Amino acid sequence: MKNQAEMDKLFRECIEDMKKPITDLSKKYPTPLINGAMIELGLRMMLINSGTTNTLHMFSSTVATILEKGPLIEALPD
Repeated sequence: MKNQAEMDKLFRECIEDMKKPITDLSKKYPTPLINGAMIELGLRMMLINSGTTNTLHMFSSTVATILEKGPLIEALPD
């Protein structure tokens, strides 16, 4: 198994690799549609990889974080 530093590096590289395809999609589809599709795809991939219980746990943790941090982010000045 890779250590945390290696995983962080791979994560950053993966995000960078995804930028162009997502930018290309944004020329064809509205942003909310792309966001929804990416969430759906991510959930399906987690279900395949981790099973229902682990996926629900990860998803509920994510929702809890959004509920906690979302208002703080929204309050940031433009």
